[in-house]
Amino acid sequence: MKTLFRLFVKRMSNIMKGLVYANVFITIAAVASYCLFSQLQQRISNTNELCVVFLGTFLSYNLCIFTLQPDSKSPKFQFLWHYQLPLKVIWWFAAIILVYFLNQLPTYQLLYLLHLSGIAFFYTIPLHQKALRNIPYLKIFLVAYVWASVTVFFPSLQFSINNWILFFGQFLFVTAITLPFDLRDIHTDQAQGLRTIAQGIGTRPTIYMALACLLGATICFGYLGYWVVALHNFWAMCVVLGAKPQRHELYFTGLIDSLLISQSIVGLLAVEL
Repeated sequence: MKTLFRLFVKRMSNIMKGLVYANVFITIAAVASYCLFSQLQQRISNTNELCVVFLGTFLSYNLCIFTLQPDSKSPKFQFLWHYQLPLKVIWWFAAIILVYFLNQLPTYQLLYLLHLSGIAFFYTIPLHQKALRNIPYLKIFLVAYVWASVTVFFPSLQFSINNWILFFGQFLFVTAITLPFDLRDIHTDQAQGLRTIAQGIGTRPTIYMALACLLGATICFGYLGYWVVALHNFWAMCVVLGAKPQRHELYFTGLIDSLLISQSIVGLLAVEL
């Protein structure tokens, strides 16, 4: 019985790792964030928009399978390298489906998505021999901008003062939970000659910067009256405080990324109640 239980736990653990490493988990987080901010703006979630967010996030985060190197020491990239063939098939299949749902969107949303998709594509794929993520100190802010834009502005494209505050709050939140990834990659980035915030200011100041961003996000959400979302940031602070370069990959791609999901869950529950 114990052997069967251990086998079950191991199998479930491998499935969870696969979902995280294949970027399905972060894709679910994007959908959750879309639903939350649609509700906060008193909009009904649109199926076409939801599918575009899901497929677009999956495709963007898995673009790396076309630029993988076989000598990566990261468990995530070792997984992607091992399963790159089926993942490429899934990627192209998802791209075809995405085209269908894009055709269902109005022109003004397609135009808005154009610049976001450009950032997402050239973030990974080199432009003039250098991808956007390789520009010193830039990658974190690009990630935060795209996430906040997709979740806040894409559903409504209403640029009111409240929506700008909401956008800035989520921009700060995503910046805060992305900064620890610079700590995770600090040795790899240094070996590649890529300058990042963590390299520039050090480990502890990077954590303090993330905490300051979370405090700013808390002020923005609290100002708009979204107190449950604001209070969730204190849990995020606890998670960020535990980030260290030597932490396991799953601390970052699992626990820290899950903050987007927990933010959405508590926010949606608060709206419903």
